[in-house]
Parts: sequence; C-alpha cells; structure tokens
Amino acid sequence: MRPFAVCGVLRCADGVVVGRRHRGAVYKAGMWQLAPAGSVDAGAVDADGAIDLRRQLLSELREEVGLSADTVEAPQPLCIVEHPGSHVSDFGLGLVTKLSAEAVLAAYQAGGNNEYEQIRVIAEAEVAAFLSEIGDALVPPAREFLVRAGLANREAESSR
Repeated sequence: MRPFAVCGVLRCADGVVVGRRHRGAVYKAGMWQLAPAGSVDAGAVDADGAIDLRRQLLSELREEVGLSADTVEAPQPLCIVEHPGSHVSDFGLGLVTKLSAEAVLAAYQAGGNNEYEQIRVIAEAEVAAFLSEIGDALVPPAREFLVRAGLANREAESSR
C-alpha cells in the first residue's frame, strides 16, 4: 500500500495560508506548502477500518496552525494528487475560516507546532505572483490543489 497524506487549502478572510518547511526538515526542506498538511496516521482510522481524512486534516490544522475545528467550515474534497518520485497520494481538501490573517497568524504563534519556519497569508489576488516568485520551491501537489480551489490558473501553471 502506498503512503497517503492530506493537504488543506486554508482560506481566511484575507487570503490563503502557506508555510515554508524548515531547511533542516527530512521531507522537502525549505519548500513552501499549503498548511495544514500531513501523513495519514492511526488517529484517522475508525474502529471499522475506514479512514476519516477530514478528521486527519482537522488534527493537522490544530497541530500545525493552532486552529481548532470549530474555526473552519467542514472540509470539502478537491482532488487526489500523486507525488512524482515518492508516489505518496495527497488528498486535497478546501478549508474556509472567517478569521482574519492576523487571527490565523496569532493562532499559529500561540499554538502551532513550529513545523514551518515561516507561515504567510497570501491575498487571493496575489497567488499567481507568489507562485511565480517561488517557482519550483512549492511542494508538487500544491499547485493542482490551488487550481482546483479556483486560486490559480491551469493554463498559467501548465506553461511553467
């Protein structure tokens, strides 16, 4: 069985949340990714063996960003993307909160697990410029999740 992960496209009142992985991280060191994200673990498996991906993503939200499940609307499926090379299948889910960027960043400072060396909120109108600026420093499935969430243009991304 191949490894499985979840990734949230977290939209707040001021934009979309991204995090830069620590330069010493084992996986994709120094790269930007959508936050929250993480491997599916035993906490996502129900008694009957079913995997609850939404519960896993909400757990990652609490651990990485410091936000509780009651601060977001129910996660909505976007798509599944397989990482080239590692063959990890990443399940993308859209998350929406009414919180401001300031409140999201404050929650991260107060309760996030410091998985990221930096966390930012990118205004939706600035996503294309951010993607252009960071180039290949974005983990592979994130661009497709942004396209599926309506935050990036597939034609612009395919010309990269």
